Amino acid sequence: MPNHNFFLKFLFITAALGFLSVKSEALYYRSVQSGNWNATSTWESGPTAGGPWSPAAATPTSADQTVTIQSGHWVLIVAGLTMDEVVIDAGGTLSAKTNATLTINNGAGVDLTINGTFVDSLYGSSSINFSSGARWKISAGANFIKYTGSSSNNWQSNYDTGIINIPAAANWIIRKVGSLNPAISTTNGGSQAYYPNFIYENYTATKFMTSGSASSHFTGTASYPIIKGNFDIGGAGTNYVDFTSDDKNAVIGVQVRGDMIVRPGNVYNNTGTGTEIWGDLYMDGTWTYDANDGRDLKFSGATNSTVWGSGKFSIYTLTISKLAAASVTLNRMLLVDHSVNFNTGIVYTSLASPLAVNTGATVS
Repeated sequence: MPNHNFFLKFLFITAALGFLSVKSEALYYRSVQSGNWNATSTWESGPTAGGPWSPAAATPTSADQTVTIQSGHWVLIVAGLTMDEVVIDAGGTLSAKTNATLTINNGAGVDLTINGTFVDSLYGSSSINFSSGARWKISAGANFIKYTGSSSNNWQSNYDTGIINIPAAANWIIRKVGSLNPAISTTNGGSQAYYPNFIYENYTATKFMTSGSASSHFTGTASYPIIKGNFDIGGAGTNYVDFTSDDKNAVIGVQVRGDMIVRPGNVYNNTGTGTEIWGDLYMDGTWTYDANDGRDLKFSGATNSTVWGSGKFSIYTLTISKLAAASVTLNRMLLVDHSVNFNTGIVYTSLASPLAVNTGATVS
C-alpha cells in the first residue's frame, strides 16, 4: 500500500527546493531621501522603471536595473561599490567619500548619466575605475566636481561617444578643499583633451599654486587641451588660485572656445606656447608670463571678442587671427612687451583703451 506520508513529504521538499532555487529578479531603484548608498533607508525599489515602489529590502548593485538619484537627494558612497546604469537627476547629487573604491561597470546603455552633480571624491581620496567598455555622459548645466588627485584620464577616455562630444554648457569644476591637489588632464591619451565650462576653485586657507603639482596644471608637448565653454580661474572659491598653463605644444598651449575669466586676486601664468581665446577676456586678477617659450595671447575664432577688466596684465606676444571680419574690442589698455602679430580681423581701440607696444617690441 503506498506510503502517502512519504509522497507528501517528497512533494513538500521538492516545492521548497524549487522555491529556493528561483533567482531574485533584478529591481529598479530610486532614492527616497539623502543618505548613504549602503543604507536601505536611502532607497525604494520596484519591478519596473515606473514602479510600483516599495521600501527597499536591499541596496542596489550592478546586478540590478537602473538606479536613480532623485532631485533634492544627496547620496554618499562610503564603501567599495560596483555600479552601472546610474542616473543622477537634475538637482540630485552622488558623491564618492573617504577612500571608497568605486568601479563603474559596463552594463546596458550608458553606465553613469549626470544630469545633476557627481563628486569625485568628497572628504578624502578614492579610486574610481571604469570597466572595459563602461561609459558616462553629462548634460548641459550639470556638474562634475573633482576634489582629488586621482587621474582625470579615465574620465576623458571613457566618455560616451567620445570626449569631443561633451556639451560645452556642462561644468567641470576643479575644487581644492584640503591637502589633496585635484588632477586635470592635458591630453586624452596623447590626443585632444576636451572640457566643457572649466572652473578652478580654492576653498583652503592659502593660495593654491598649481605649479607645485604636476597633475594640477596644463603641461607637456604631445597635444593641447580644448575648453569648449568658459575657462574660469577662481570661480566661487573663498581663496585664490595661481594657475599655470605650461603646455608647450607646437600649435598652442590651450584653446578656449568660450570666454576667459581671471577673477580678482587670482593669477593666470601664460607660460608654454600660449593661450588662444575665441570669446571675451575678463581680466580682473593678474595675467603674467615667464622667461621662456612662446607665451602668446591669441584671439581667434569667428565671433567678436572684447577685453575687459582692471587687473594687472603682462603680455609677451599678442596675436590677432580672427576669421573674416570678426573683431577684438579693447575696453582697457593693453601693453605688449615683445611682439604684436596682426594676421586677420579688426582691433578696435580708443584713447581710453589703447593698444600700446613697449620699447623694443615689434609689430608685424
